[in-house]
Amino acid sequence: MRSRIGPWLGAASFLLLAGCASQPRPCVIIPMQLKMAAYDRDQIKAQVDAKMSEVKRTKENLDLATTRLQQMEQERDDLLKTVQQQAADSAAAATKGKK
Repeated sequence: MRSRIGPWLGAASFLLLAGCASQPRPCVIIPMQLKMAAYDRDQIKAQVDAKMSEVKRTKENLDLATTRLQQMEQERDDLLKTVQQQAADSAAAATKGKK
């Protein structure tokens, strides 16, 4: 009877020791959640960078348009002065011609 129990006890003890010695499977959920969070973070960072570039371009365009507007207003003022001067000269010449 010992010859029958020996192999069974040996097999049972081997399975018990092998089961205890083996490492449990690592959790794959948390690392995957971390990868998903990193992916989401990278996507949002890319969107923020794109928006920042767009805002920078828009600001540069606004600055350029503001500068151009100031130039055009200055040209308008210069033209109005020239027209007023010519009108005054014409009026003076007309008055001088009548005398």
